[in-house]
Amino acid sequence: MKEIYHCFDIQSAQDKVFKTIAEKDGLAGWWTKNLDHTGEVGTVSTFRFESGVFSSMKIIKTEPGLIEWLCLDGHEQWKGTHITFELHNNDTGTEVRFSHFGFREQTPYVGSCSFMWAAYLSSLQQFCETGQGNPNPGIK
Repeated sequence: MKEIYHCFDIQSAQDKVFKTIAEKDGLAGWWTKNLDHTGEVGTVSTFRFESGVFSSMKIIKTEPGLIEWLCLDGHEQWKGTHITFELHNNDTGTEVRFSHFGFREQTPYVGSCSFMWAAYLSSLQQFCETGQGNPNPGIK
């Protein structure tokens, strides 16, 4: 199984980080402003970017400390992959363990995705800590 994994700290309370990932307004502040998202388990959310790129995710889990999505549509290599955000309290706020897994093969595209996820996760960190994220940082 091919996987993208990032682990980092956010100097903010876990419940705030959780809401920023789980709720529409939070996602719009760090990932993309063009989205359809209720956050309810079993529903499908669609995230759109200025370039025309999009992804549709089924919400699998939304519980304190864990959010999981299943990619149903979008880039061919994303289809069938899972994205998880595990949140853990620590001395400075919240440790985020992010995984995007289930890629069929390791390709340069997966490496590019890892790079882009790092930019988005940095935007998540900034949004939680300062109230100012950078949604859509590299996909115009």
